[in-house]
Amino acid sequence: SARDLAFALSNSGESTSRGHAALDATAPASSRRPWLIGAGLLVAGAILGTLLGLRLASPPIPDPVRVFPLTHTGSDWSPSASPDGRMIAFVSGRDGTERIWLRQMQGGSEVPLTEGTDAFPVFSPDGASLLYLHQEAPGRYGAYRIPVVGGQARKIVDNVTAAVWSPDGSRIAFTRVLGEGAEFGGQVGIADVQSGRETEVTRIPQRLLFSMAWSPDGHRIAAVSAGVVNNASEQFVVGIDPETGKTEIVCRSGVALSAVSWHPDDGTLLFARSTSLLGDLSSPLGKVVRHDPGSGKETPLFWVQSVFAGGGDFARFDYLDPTSVVFDEILWRGSLVETGLAGRKTAEEEHRLTSGNSRDRQPAYSPDGRLVIFSSNRSGNLDLWTLDTRTGDVRQLTDAAADDWDPAFTADGKGILWSSNRGGNLEIWTARADGSASRQLTQDGEDAENPTQTPDGEWVVYSSANQDRNGIWKIRSDGSEEVQLATGDFFLPEVSPTGRYVAYALNDGVNSWAEIRVSDLETGETVFTTQSPFFGYQSVISVGRCRWLPDESALVFVDAAPGSRETGLSVQDFVPGQDTRASRRFLLRSPSGHSVESFGIAPDGSRVTVARIEQFRTVKLAQGLPER
Repeated sequence: SARDLAFALSNSGESTSRGHAALDATAPASSRRPWLIGAGLLVAGAILGTLLGLRLASPPIPDPVRVFPLTHTGSDWSPSASPDGRMIAFVSGRDGTERIWLRQMQGGSEVPLTEGTDAFPVFSPDGASLLYLHQEAPGRYGAYRIPVVGGQARKIVDNVTAAVWSPDGSRIAFTRVLGEGAEFGGQVGIADVQSGRETEVTRIPQRLLFSMAWSPDGHRIAAVSAGVVNNASEQFVVGIDPETGKTEIVCRSGVALSAVSWHPDDGTLLFARSTSLLGDLSSPLGKVVRHDPGSGKETPLFWVQSVFAGGGDFARFDYLDPTSVVFDEILWRGSLVETGLAGRKTAEEEHRLTSGNSRDRQPAYSPDGRLVIFSSNRSGNLDLWTLDTRTGDVRQLTDAAADDWDPAFTADGKGILWSSNRGGNLEIWTARADGSASRQLTQDGEDAENPTQTPDGEWVVYSSANQDRNGIWKIRSDGSEEVQLATGDFFLPEVSPTGRYVAYALNDGVNSWAEIRVSDLETGETVFTTQSPFFGYQSVISVGRCRWLPDESALVFVDAAPGSRETGLSVQDFVPGQDTRASRRFLLRSPSGHSVESFGIAPDGSRVTVARIEQFRTVKLAQGLPER
């Protein structure tokens, strides 16, 4: 401060330092001190004036956005605010069934409204009723409305993935999945609330629509559009004219997005962006922004833990008032657990390989069964690691700034394969088993994932979500030749132990199941199919991810646990050309609140390492958002 500076200068002649002693030799203290004090005051005044001028010229620093939780069960999500801001509706599975709950903002009382299983509530413009999705079959939802005071729910439209009110409350807009192959895509429709009569607005081919928001002025519907496999092409916020069906891209994003919400007054959109191409796998942070559709300008508002939960499940934001939003925050962690393949060991006999708050997943065994390779964000980035199942030693293999994931050992155990975007987009990479001498194997140009090698080491099989060449491919291990085995939105290939077959998965959004197919690796002919039903929105799980038993007699795959929202492992006999669904049996169940996300089978078939996922959802309130 100026006072401190003047005090230091006025006492400089009485210092015992060598510098001040030299100054004392040139003039008496009585003649120096007034000049020094005056000079000091002039300097201090100049500094003070400059600082004051800068303070007056600079805009004030706004207060930070205040964020705090509204719910505390760890199973609460998808909030919607009433038009008067006095109440929110949200989904909660706190009692074992996902149903709609209501919370009074004053007092905080919470009560259930629906019987379940339900998702995505939206208050009507008059606040008297709620629109929501009710599960009518595994993975199949209808749009219903119910009075907020309770009463009989009434169905408006069938088979939808999202629904939202028009500003006047007389209609709803909805999305659904239609078509197969080249005809596959997302349909946008409008239905009359009273009659249920539907009108198609538009279709977006080869894209899925996951959230909707109708602008307060009624002129535009905003929705999030994503690729079918989710890791391939960038996500968009699209704007749709509800009368003409004209569609335009409002905002492009190379990363995962949350649901979108319109500001009640100024025509801007609010949503969150993840910080990674792969959603929230590598980094748990998402940036909440306000986007002006007219100018394209974005204003950062605050950070959240996660944006994307997998499948069609996103963090959701809704304005409580012009400067406050309610939203759901997603937290999840993954740990690796080794157990007997038959699933007969008790929890005490399980061998926990990793634990903590990281996301350890995608385990695969080395050919000798000693090492497990996996992907993890434990370094703050998505990298590859190995774990010695005997000693517990963990070693980091990759440390590139990009995302490295989906690992596998080569057939001889001397190398590794994985998918990485270190070249700008996801491609298949290979390296020595210690991570050295890495090189890019494929030239897909958009999205190459899920590498697996044939037992003879000659071919690497992978999936591509590049729409110009999507499907299952095999490429020579030296990159010299490439052959397409199957065309379609397939992923997660797994070569059989003999190298004769390849199994892979398909998310069938029309029929609401995950389909597993097996093709001949030489001819590409499909020789086997089976299905596993989807079980809801709230998931980071790839139902249908499969591995072979070592003797090639059966397929083990991620499946919904009977009577539960959790997933485990099922096994089904494999006989080419035969329907063996009667042989399916549930093999491994996880503890309550956990789900199997991915897994690897030891080469001798005696053990399995599973990635167990725990997910937590909390409804929060953000206050103090800046005015436009």
